[in-house]
Amino acid sequence: MVQLSLISLIMYDCCSGLNCFRRGYAWLYEGHTNVTKDNVPCQRWNACYPHRNSYIDPDKYPDASLDEAGNFCRSPSKSATPWCYTTGSTRWQYCNIDPLSNTQGGYECQNWDSQYPHTHKYGNMPMKFPENDVSKAKNYCRSPSWDKKPWCYTTDPKKRWDWCCINSCSDL
Repeated sequence: MVQLSLISLIMYDCCSGLNCFRRGYAWLYEGHTNVTKDNVPCQRWNACYPHRNSYIDPDKYPDASLDEAGNFCRSPSKSATPWCYTTGSTRWQYCNIDPLSNTQGGYECQNWDSQYPHTHKYGNMPMKFPENDVSKAKNYCRSPSWDKKPWCYTTDPKKRWDWCCINSCSDL
Protein backbone atom coordinates (compact mmCIF):
# COMPACT_ATOMS: atom_id res chain seq x y z
CA MET A 1 0.00 0.00 0.00
CA VAL A 2 1.28 3.48 -0.88
CA GLN A 3 2.22 5.54 2.16
CA LEU A 4 2.67 9.30 1.89
CA SER A 5 3.44 11.64 4.75
CA LEU A 6 2.03 14.59 2.81
CA ILE A 7 -1.35 12.92 2.29
CA SER A 8 -3.01 15.29 4.74
CA LEU A 9 -1.93 18.21 2.54
CA ILE A 10 -3.66 16.91 -0.56
CA MET A 11 -6.96 18.63 -1.23
CA TYR A 12 -9.33 16.95 -3.66
CA ASP A 13 -11.46 18.83 -6.12
CA CYS A 14 -14.76 17.48 -4.79
CA CYS A 15 -16.45 16.45 -1.56
CA SER A 16 -15.00 12.94 -1.51
CA GLY A 17 -11.50 11.98 -2.55
CA LEU A 18 -12.61 8.52 -3.68
CA ASN A 19 -13.32 9.23 -7.33
CA CYS A 20 -11.20 12.31 -7.71
CA PHE A 21 -7.51 12.95 -7.90
CA ARG A 22 -5.44 16.07 -7.68
CA ARG A 23 -3.22 16.88 -10.62
CA GLY A 24 0.17 15.33 -9.96
CA TYR A 25 -1.26 12.72 -7.56
CA ALA A 26 -3.00 10.34 -9.96
CA TRP A 27 -1.11 7.45 -8.39
CA LEU A 28 -3.24 7.97 -5.24
CA TYR A 29 -6.52 7.57 -7.15
CA GLU A 30 -8.59 4.81 -5.56
CA GLY A 31 -11.96 5.23 -7.22
CA HIS A 32 -14.03 2.57 -8.94
CA THR A 33 -13.88 3.66 -12.58
CA ASN A 34 -13.06 0.49 -14.52
CA VAL A 35 -13.37 1.48 -18.18
CA THR A 36 -11.02 3.51 -20.36
CA LYS A 37 -11.78 6.84 -22.00
CA ASP A 38 -13.01 4.84 -25.01
CA ASN A 39 -15.24 2.66 -22.79
CA VAL A 40 -13.02 -0.43 -23.06
CA PRO A 41 -13.23 -2.55 -19.88
CA CYS A 42 -10.10 -2.64 -17.76
CA GLN A 43 -8.15 -5.83 -17.17
CA ARG A 44 -7.61 -6.93 -13.56
CA TRP A 45 -4.21 -5.83 -12.23
CA ASN A 46 -3.45 -9.35 -10.98
CA ALA A 47 -4.14 -10.89 -14.42
CA CYS A 48 -1.61 -11.56 -17.14
CA TYR A 49 -4.09 -11.93 -19.98
CA PRO A 50 -4.69 -10.43 -22.44
CA HIS A 51 -1.78 -8.13 -21.48
CA ARG A 52 1.18 -8.69 -19.18
CA ASN A 53 1.25 -6.33 -16.17
CA SER A 54 4.63 -4.60 -15.83
CA TYR A 55 3.67 -3.20 -12.40
CA ILE A 56 3.39 -6.19 -10.08
CA ASP A 57 4.73 -4.46 -6.95
CA PRO A 58 1.68 -3.82 -4.72
CA ASP A 59 3.48 -0.81 -3.18
CA LYS A 60 2.84 1.04 -6.45
CA TYR A 61 -0.93 1.01 -5.79
CA PRO A 62 -3.07 2.81 -3.20
CA ASP A 63 -4.76 -0.54 -2.51
CA ALA A 64 -3.45 -3.15 -0.07
CA SER A 65 -2.93 -5.69 -2.87
CA LEU A 66 -3.28 -6.26 -6.60
CA ASP A 67 -6.43 -8.25 -5.78
CA GLU A 68 -7.95 -5.16 -4.12
CA ALA A 69 -6.91 -2.99 -7.09
CA GLY A 70 -9.28 -5.21 -9.09
CA ASN A 71 -9.80 -3.88 -12.58
CA PHE A 72 -10.05 -0.25 -11.45
CA CYS A 73 -8.14 2.56 -13.13
CA ARG A 74 -4.86 3.24 -11.31
CA SER A 75 -1.50 4.88 -12.00
CA PRO A 76 1.27 2.57 -10.75
CA SER A 77 3.61 4.27 -13.24
CA LYS A 78 2.91 7.65 -11.59
CA SER A 79 1.60 9.08 -14.86
CA ALA A 80 -0.47 12.26 -14.74
CA THR A 81 -3.77 10.42 -15.28
CA PRO A 82 -5.10 7.06 -14.05
CA TRP A 83 -5.02 4.33 -16.68
CA CYS A 84 -5.41 0.58 -17.03
CA TYR A 85 -4.48 -2.38 -19.17
CA THR A 86 -7.47 -3.14 -21.37
CA THR A 87 -9.35 -6.33 -22.10
CA GLY A 88 -9.20 -5.39 -25.79
CA SER A 89 -6.47 -5.36 -28.40
CA THR A 90 -5.01 -2.03 -27.20
CA ARG A 91 -2.51 -2.83 -24.40
CA TRP A 92 -3.42 0.12 -22.13
CA GLN A 93 -5.36 3.37 -22.20
CA TYR A 94 -6.04 6.37 -19.98
CA CYS A 95 -9.29 6.53 -18.04
CA ASN A 96 -11.68 9.45 -17.95
CA ILE A 97 -11.99 10.37 -14.27
CA ASP A 98 -14.50 13.19 -14.32
CA PRO A 99 -16.28 14.34 -11.16
CA LEU A 100 -19.08 15.68 -13.36
CA SER A 101 -19.96 12.18 -14.57
CA ASN A 102 -18.79 10.01 -11.68
CA THR A 103 -20.33 9.61 -8.25
CA GLN A 104 -18.78 9.99 -4.83
CA GLY A 105 -18.77 6.19 -4.63
CA GLY A 106 -16.77 5.96 -7.85
CA TYR A 107 -19.59 4.85 -10.14
CA GLU A 108 -19.89 6.14 -13.69
CA CYS A 109 -23.15 7.98 -14.37
CA GLN A 110 -25.69 6.60 -16.81
CA ASN A 111 -26.75 8.90 -19.65
CA TRP A 112 -29.98 10.68 -18.74
CA ASP A 113 -31.51 9.81 -22.12
CA SER A 114 -30.78 6.11 -21.54
CA GLN A 115 -33.04 3.62 -19.80
CA TYR A 116 -30.26 1.07 -19.29
CA PRO A 117 -29.29 -0.35 -16.92
CA HIS A 118 -31.83 1.64 -14.88
CA THR A 119 -35.20 2.82 -16.11
CA HIS A 120 -36.36 6.21 -14.86
CA LYS A 121 -38.91 8.93 -15.51
CA TYR A 122 -36.51 11.77 -16.43
CA GLY A 123 -35.80 10.69 -20.02
CA ASN A 124 -38.76 12.70 -21.33
CA MET A 125 -38.57 15.67 -18.95
CA PRO A 126 -36.15 18.17 -20.54
CA MET A 127 -37.41 20.97 -18.30
CA LYS A 128 -35.76 19.19 -15.33
CA PHE A 129 -32.26 19.88 -16.68
CA PRO A 130 -30.32 23.16 -16.96
CA GLU A 131 -29.61 22.35 -20.61
CA ASN A 132 -33.40 22.05 -21.20
CA ASP A 133 -32.46 18.98 -23.26
CA VAL A 134 -32.09 15.46 -21.86
CA SER A 135 -29.52 14.46 -24.51
CA LYS A 136 -27.34 17.48 -23.74
CA ALA A 137 -27.38 16.54 -20.04
CA LYS A 138 -25.29 13.53 -21.16
CA ASN A 139 -24.18 11.52 -18.13
CA TYR A 140 -23.44 14.55 -15.99
CA CYS A 141 -24.40 14.76 -12.35
CA ARG A 142 -27.67 16.65 -12.03
CA SER A 143 -30.58 17.05 -9.63
CA PRO A 144 -33.75 16.78 -11.70
CA SER A 145 -35.63 15.93 -8.50
CA TRP A 146 -34.40 19.12 -6.81
CA ASP A 147 -32.54 17.20 -4.09
CA LYS A 148 -29.98 18.83 -1.82
CA LYS A 149 -27.09 17.93 -4.12
CA PRO A 150 -26.43 16.45 -7.57
CA TRP A 151 -26.79 12.73 -8.20
CA CYS A 152 -27.17 10.32 -11.09
CA TYR A 153 -28.24 6.83 -12.02
CA THR A 154 -25.16 4.63 -12.36
CA THR A 155 -24.01 2.30 -15.12
CA ASP A 156 -23.68 -0.47 -12.53
CA PRO A 157 -26.78 -2.70 -12.60
CA LYS A 158 -26.32 -3.38 -8.87
CA LYS A 159 -26.22 0.31 -7.85
CA ARG A 160 -29.27 2.28 -9.03
CA TRP A 161 -28.11 5.77 -8.10
CA ASP A 162 -25.52 7.64 -6.04
CA TRP A 163 -24.71 11.18 -4.91
CA CYS A 164 -22.09 13.10 -6.85
CA CYS A 165 -19.18 14.94 -5.31
CA ILE A 166 -19.66 18.41 -6.70
CA ASN A 167 -19.45 21.36 -4.36
CA SER A 168 -22.26 23.87 -4.44
CA CYS A 169 -21.39 27.45 -5.35
CA SER A 170 -21.73 28.44 -1.69
CA ASP A 171 -18.96 25.93 -0.80
CA LEU A 172 -16.43 27.47 -3.20
